[in-house]
Order: sequence, then C-alpha cells, then structure tokens
Amino acid sequence: MRYVAHFSLGFLALTLATGGCNQRRAATARRREALALEAGRQLAAASAATRAAFRRLPICTPAPPPAGADTTGWVPAGGGRLPPEFRRDTAGVPLYVHGSMHYRAGDRVFRVIGGHFGWASFTGLYAGGGEVPGGCRARVGALEYLVSRRQDAAGHHAAAIPVSDTVEVRGFRLFELSAPEPPLGLLLQILGTLGAPAG
Repeated sequence: MRYVAHFSLGFLALTLATGGCNQRRAATARRREALALEAGRQLAAASAATRAAFRRLPICTPAPPPAGADTTGWVPAGGGRLPPEFRRDTAGVPLYVHGSMHYRAGDRVFRVIGGHFGWASFTGLYAGGGEVPGGCRARVGALEYLVSRRQDAAGHHAAAIPVSDTVEVRGFRLFELSAPEPPLGLLLQILGTLGAPAG
C-alpha cells in the first residue's frame, strides 16, 4: 500500500508539474504567434509604404530607348551587352561579398554589383522613408527599375535596381554607370540588353 501511495502522489506531482509546463508552453506559443503576426503586419505595412514611395517617384528622363534599339557592335558583358570600348577592369576594384564585375571605357565605369538591394540601399531608411537621391523610376522592357542619380567630384553616377511589385522594391544586382557626363541614357540602354535579373 505504501508503494501505491507513493506512486499516486508521485503521479499527481508529475501531472501537476507537466500541466504547469504545458500551460507555460502554451502561453509562450501564444506570445510567439502574436509577435509573428505583428511582425507580419509591420512587414506588410513597410512593403506597402515602400511600393507607394516608389510609385510617387517621377518617370526618368531621358526615357529608356525603345525595345530593339540599335546595339550593333556591342559586346557581351555583365549579363548583357556593352559598347565595344568597354573592357573588364580588375585593377584596384573594391571587393563585394556577393561579387561584382567592373568594366571601364576611359572615364566611364560600368559596375554590376551582387547583393541584396532595396529602398534603404539609397536612403539608409526602411519602409519608404527618406528620399532616393535623384530618384526616378524607369520601365525597360518588361522590368521596372528604381534609379538613383548623384554627382560628386568624381563625376556623375546613375544606379538602378530591378523592382518586384509582388515582393518589394528589391534586387539582387545593382547596376551603376559613372561618367563625366550624366550617364542615365546609356545606363538605360545597357539595361535593355540584360537578361531578366533575379529579384
């Protein structure tokens, strides 16, 4: 009888302890679920704000060249085609975690940089906050691009990332052209020769 009583008390203690553990686990699971739902709501709101900020940007000028614009003589490079005077440049180029390709033609430099790019790549702020320097949007073929233009002592720079409306303003390749003169027209023409970027 003593053995049975100890077993019963032990079983009761185990049941109570397990019940308490299960209640704590359930409470923790509910808190995690609530946090995940809130994070999802915040991400959806941030994505919506970013898309809205993108839509408010002006259309880039000059406009992209028409589909099928003459690129006779251009050579394969960087996933697309470049004017024949551009040559692969490996001397003294910065290293990027996800890789990059640099092409030079005199004072003009075209870069394809791998990485995870979005609105904050240009503004430093998420959720559509901040202004994209010289920001505009361009449709080249079937793809839309977020474009940033700036000027510094080294010259004029235009950078573009592909935009996916279903995900966010985000791309896995950034395309940049630097030149003594504003390079946007040539950059858009180069983008017209690219295969569809992931993103």
